[in-house]
Amino acid sequence: MNKEELFWKVYNNKYIRNLIFHHIRCTEWIEYDEHKQIHENNRILFKDIKSLKWMSKNKQFKLLKYKLECNESIEIIDSLCILEFFQSFNNKIAQDEKYIKEEEKEEEELLKSILNLLILKSKDKKELEKEEKKEGNKQNENIEQQKQFIDFNLTELSIKCNRIKVFKILTSEPYSMKVLPSSLEFALKHSSIELVKEFISTQIQQYGKMEIVQSLKGNKKLISLIIKNKENREQLLELFLFGNLGLYDINNRDEKNGFGMAKIFNFNNFNLINKIYDLSIFTDRIFLSTKFNLTINQSFDELLFKHRSNLLYTINKPIQPFESQLKINLNKINNKIKNKIGSNNNKNNNNNNNNNNNNNNIIINIDLEKEKLKQLQRIIIIETKQVELYKDYILKYNESIDEFHQVTDEVDQYYYGDDYLEIFNSNKDEFKFKSDGSDESYLISFLRYIKLCKSDIKSISLINFFNEYKKKMNNKKFHMFPILKYIRNKFQSLENCYSLVISDKLIINWLISFENKIILSVLFDHCIVFEDFQIIQYAFNLNSNGQSLENIKDGQINSFKSIQSFYLKGKQNSIQHQSKEYIFRYLFKKSIQQCDLNTLKIIDSLNIKILDLPNNNYILPNTPIKQIIKLLNYLNQSKFKSFTNENLKSFYYQLIQIYKSLSSSSSSSSSSSSSSLLEFKIEENFKIQDIQEMIVSAIFTLDLNQLQFLLNNCKRVKFDGKIFDFLVDSYSPSVNTQSIIFKVQPIGRINSMYHCDSSSMSIINLIKSFYDRFKEFIIGSCGIRIMIQHLYRKLIQTKGFTIEMMQSIHQYLDNGNKDYPSWFTKPGLYETFYFLHIRSSKLSKYILSIPYLIIPSNENSYDCNKQISNNNNNNNSNNNNNNNNNNNNNNNNNNNNNNNNNNNNNNNNNNNNNNNNNNNNNNNNNNNNNNNPVPYEIRNYLLPNIFTYDFIFERNCPSGSFKNSIDDLIKSLVNQLLFKHIVDVFSELNSNLILSAATKNLNYFESIRRPNLFGEYCYQYFKSNHSIIYDCFLNCGIKDSF
Repeated sequence: MNKEELFWKVYNNKYIRNLIFHHIRCTEWIEYDEHKQIHENNRILFKDIKSLKWMSKNKQFKLLKYKLECNESIEIIDSLCILEFFQSFNNKIAQDEKYIKEEEKEEEELLKSILNLLILKSKDKKELEKEEKKEGNKQNENIEQQKQFIDFNLTELSIKCNRIKVFKILTSEPYSMKVLPSSLEFALKHSSIELVKEFISTQIQQYGKMEIVQSLKGNKKLISLIIKNKENREQLLELFLFGNLGLYDINNRDEKNGFGMAKIFNFNNFNLINKIYDLSIFTDRIFLSTKFNLTINQSFDELLFKHRSNLLYTINKPIQPFESQLKINLNKINNKIKNKIGSNNNKNNNNNNNNNNNNNNIIINIDLEKEKLKQLQRIIIIETKQVELYKDYILKYNESIDEFHQVTDEVDQYYYGDDYLEIFNSNKDEFKFKSDGSDESYLISFLRYIKLCKSDIKSISLINFFNEYKKKMNNKKFHMFPILKYIRNKFQSLENCYSLVISDKLIINWLISFENKIILSVLFDHCIVFEDFQIIQYAFNLNSNGQSLENIKDGQINSFKSIQSFYLKGKQNSIQHQSKEYIFRYLFKKSIQQCDLNTLKIIDSLNIKILDLPNNNYILPNTPIKQIIKLLNYLNQSKFKSFTNENLKSFYYQLIQIYKSLSSSSSSSSSSSSSSLLEFKIEENFKIQDIQEMIVSAIFTLDLNQLQFLLNNCKRVKFDGKIFDFLVDSYSPSVNTQSIIFKVQPIGRINSMYHCDSSSMSIINLIKSFYDRFKEFIIGSCGIRIMIQHLYRKLIQTKGFTIEMMQSIHQYLDNGNKDYPSWFTKPGLYETFYFLHIRSSKLSKYILSIPYLIIPSNENSYDCNKQISNNNNNNNSNNNNNNNNNNNNNNNNNNNNNNNNNNNNNNNNNNNNNNNNNNNNNNNNNNNNNNNPVPYEIRNYLLPNIFTYDFIFERNCPSGSFKNSIDDLIKSLVNQLLFKHIVDVFSELNSNLILSAATKNLNYFESIRRPNLFGEYCYQYFKSNHSIIYDCFLNCGIKDSF
């Protein structure tokens, strides 16, 4: 029998043919990860596809073109359909065209041809409509649909989706579509600057000028539209205000058209913000919760904006009186800034114009920008008396500002209040700084810096010191060393303070020879940084008989006589500042960052533990991996000799980050480097309990890379199972230890089921590695079992986890047994939910389609570990656990039951078995009082003892089909989650709520293309369990839906 004969034999068999078509229509051939992916439109015939939106979204452009060419009907329900099609066009500008791939160019041409067809077909339909109207014939449905398309404003839609190519096609020959002036609103709100320019150009071409409709006139309206364009608002606002487009009305800048500064507060272009500020179109309203921090490294525009913002902040502080007067003062301050900076710019521009050399012009422009910034910094420092900014100014320019110490301004004094006067009075002096580079001027700046660092130093002391050293300088007995050059703010993040960087022998000579202890004490309040060993050795050799640093013995290193000598001049009682652990901190960190093994060996030879470093960035970004491996090999050999415990932990966690980045790379070189990193000898550097704490933390935070790193590096460690038990028992649960199965929206609707972000295979491999390392503890350690099961619980929560994967891991953990591991704790609601999902996402979809599922208050997810307090739910739970007792109680005394019903209409739902009169009374009362939904507690119905692992996954034979089909499982879910719930809470339900529950179920069965199945389940259930809810189902009209 050949294939054709066999085909016809099968086809002519009515039963087989119907069965085949049944599976074609009903069977879901794709297993979806998300329940939302299951719906009735998953499969559809080509001839039934009519939606322009669907074909555009799914990039079925050839099908769309074919249908247009064949005059097939295309559904365009609303403007969103056309927007979806227009968005298919790429938005690359002309200069990027050469980088477009060949297939992208082909698709672009296809889209253009489709757009032409859509326009031509719409025109044809419009002509047909006119002819039909002339003949008086009634238009058919297809003509109506096509007519809706031609009525859309296509140019406006192209603007809304910011597609300049579509806009050009529509406004060019042969279509030359008009651009309505009202479309300016959408251009400013949605379009790029290129499209806005094209829009304006087209407007002028079509209308002879830029037309603005009445509703869009006015600066305030147009600016408000531009600010809504989050992607392009800065460019558009600059174009609007300064581009000479004719849109901005320079004469319309009154308070009525003003904006709060908050509208432009988060712009990145500070130059634009300042230009906008100068236009006075933004009003002075509160928009800062705290003042900006002004720093010496900020650009001119950023510093100017933040200073102005701080002025606004102070003006709007409620404690400040006379607000109107303050605003006048603010204008004076701003005018002062503009005048000083403006006059400086004019001088600079004049100098620039006199220079004809292009290269010199560039240099001069750079210098002018620097000088402009410096002038602004001076103005702000003088006016605000900001000490930190002034200190940085002195350090940067090696000069001080006389006005800071000698001038007060009534405006500034009034503006800044008591703080302003206090700072001025504490720093007031009569020095006269000269920018001539002389020792005298430098000494003035140095003394002023010292006073700023320590305000309690009396000014008279500084004056006396100045006079004394001025005489010495005149007699050439003293030379002012430029010590300020070596003071840095937050030097290399070694500490969050100012650092004195000792990089020159002359610094040591000057410090040792310096005699004033008060000034030295201020200098040594800085973080002292020695840049290299030669400097330290030089300092040591001054008073240590020329001993070499490399040959210093343990007992001798404690002296450091010369270093101590200049420390102790300023720090009589300091221990930290004279300790060798402190002195080597910077060199230690620098040698690790640069993988300088020679320096590390010298530090290790000193037998010291370097003090803990703040901001421990030991491994810098982009450090070559070979260097890191070389460094790690040395540190393993030296057993991290100079590391404290805190420094070692910091280094370890940075190493973990490197390992993570390598693990995520698929290149062979990275894999090789990753295996080399595994040689970190963790057992020799951490206590066993510390390692066990790291393992437990990595398990419960699901830090898979760190856990794998630990497992690979602790193969020789002898762990204590009791310590694991203690650590697991005392571990503080985080979100990762919760048993979340789904998330919900605030209004209570199901949003999505909860998935673990990690990949299935990575967790499977980790479980196997963990089990191999600790299987000897399985019997005796509860903590080990809990950790393995925690990883397993996360595994069944991952996307793409299959039945085959699950049975494979079961075999690995339970001596070849594919069933649920015997040494695991019994499955609960969490496992039951995910087991059903693993079997089929149709099952989890049914659970998540239940209306009125409840969660704990103030939470957005359902945690199986949390018991939800609810009277109804408690009653239901009691019903599930104590049905027999309740039935007996109900039969004891009907008269007592009747009295209870009369006194309290909210009795336990099991009283439904009382006489019919009482049931009717209950129903009537509840129909009046319970129009709101009855909360549904899933744990009371999705019972693990019913939906067991065997019930879900048992097979007829080891490799055969499942004993219970998907239909059987759905039937059990309907019986348990729908019918049982309705029976339990029937006295609290009304017919509308029953109809709602039934409608939800019908929607579910339609989504899986089995609508008749629900009717069969209802028929089977009521056939054997006829009750009062059967009549309610019929009265609600459910029968008509079967």
